[in-house]
Amino acid sequence: MNSSLKITQSSKSNFVSSFYFLSKEKREALSAIYAYCRLTDDIVDKVAEGGDLTVAKQELNQWREWTQRSFKETVENPVLNELSKVALKYDIAQKYILH
Repeated sequence: MNSSLKITQSSKSNFVSSFYFLSKEKREALSAIYAYCRLTDDIVDKVAEGGDLTVAKQELNQWREWTQRSFKETVENPVLNELSKVALKYDIAQKYILH
């Protein structure tokens, strides 16, 4: 099982249950997008949980850089690699992911 599917299935979100009505290909694509959003949201949630805003901004900037790099080359984070493949396959412009 890929990393995005693991994150998606562990989220227990009601939104995710709708993925099961899709083809395997589309379910995996949406899982990659969902996992990316989930990981991004986790960085932001650290501030809401009393974390340092400056640190969160640094983490978000690093996450953004890694995301941009994943569109050019394979990176260490499997979710970013899965996301970039989905974006390429479905012609999703980087600007929709990064903004």
